[in-house]
Amino acid sequence: MLGSKNVVVAGHLCVDIIPDIPISTDKKTFFDLLQPGHLIEVGNAVFSTGGAAANTGISMHLLDNNVSIVAMVGDDMLGMAVQEMIGKYDAHLNDHILVNSETSSSYTIILDPPGIDRMFLHHPGANNQFGFDDLPTKLIAQADLFHFGYPQLMRKFMVEDGKHLSDMFQLLKSSNCTTSLDVTFPDPSSEAGKTDWIAIFEKTLPFVDIFCPSLEEILFMLLPNEFVRMSENGSILELVTPNLLIEISDKLLNMGVKIVLLKLGDKGLYLHVCDQKNLRGMGKANFAKLSEWADIRLWTSSYHVNVVGTTGAGDAAIAGFLTSILHGMSPFEALNFAAGVGACNVEAFDALSGIKGFDETYKRINHGWKKNPLCLSSEGWELEPCYDIWYQV
Repeated sequence: MLGSKNVVVAGHLCVDIIPDIPISTDKKTFFDLLQPGHLIEVGNAVFSTGGAAANTGISMHLLDNNVSIVAMVGDDMLGMAVQEMIGKYDAHLNDHILVNSETSSSYTIILDPPGIDRMFLHHPGANNQFGFDDLPTKLIAQADLFHFGYPQLMRKFMVEDGKHLSDMFQLLKSSNCTTSLDVTFPDPSSEAGKTDWIAIFEKTLPFVDIFCPSLEEILFMLLPNEFVRMSENGSILELVTPNLLIEISDKLLNMGVKIVLLKLGDKGLYLHVCDQKNLRGMGKANFAKLSEWADIRLWTSSYHVNVVGTTGAGDAAIAGFLTSILHGMSPFEALNFAAGVGACNVEAFDALSGIKGFDETYKRINHGWKKNPLCLSSEGWELEPCYDIWYQV
């Protein structure tokens, strides 16, 4: 049964092309194989929907929410393919997919060899033509929850200091809609990589209730010097500390966000929520018990699974988190549900095949599913054993 709340998921949409890349036993790493003039034999390719609009939107649909997807494709074979793939989940999910005959559809070639973080070859295509004025007015007016993803790959939402982005979220908040924003890591040499995202965030985040970046993404855009320093000293995720997460989330809450959910890859998820007074402005998807959520900081590790692929794991975790809010869960339950949906995602090669229904996912989380170890020695943090989540006292 679909949830009673109206959810709109908008933003970046593309076709993901994911070749199966086995690593040869006589080579040390995948990079040894990438030599000019060499042919690399790979396995079958998986074609799937990609981008936040599809990954988060369809994941929320699979979790039994009432979802509308708003995005743009070109009038070409890839555009028809992405609509066909979306339609297999539910024909009505295509009702608000716009077709632009003057541009090409977006695609991403994802290189995801075993044991190595993903690499992307991306063509923005129709996403660069999609703007605030393309949102269907009637649908937006009826939305209880609106989630937007990947403005870094959608040019109209970057230019003019992000005017389309801030205007969109301001309009949504004026209709008492609960708003959510996700970002992605831009190509540092591209226009998005050189954009002043701090200026855009300062204008936009006062109208964003829930902000869900990854640690690497937000470091690059918010603390670029720290990003460079940590990158030069090893894996950023291996160097993450509670103090760093507190510093980042404090900055974002000071910009106006009410809830920060930081995605930490295999290190789990970090949640920081504002005070009770500001939480009252959450909109139509408000919490039944504000006092449970207010002024809380939580960190959970990831669930233990056999990782097959990591494409769309962050989008899936966001879908789980937003779903948990619509179901009135406590912050501890919500964080575990988000981590659980993200873990289901990585058990499949593509972004969606691993996602199950709400009841099945909830049951798995609450029937002995083990987590990967997370030990915090920082002062002021304690473990809540019932949920296996660390919280700041």
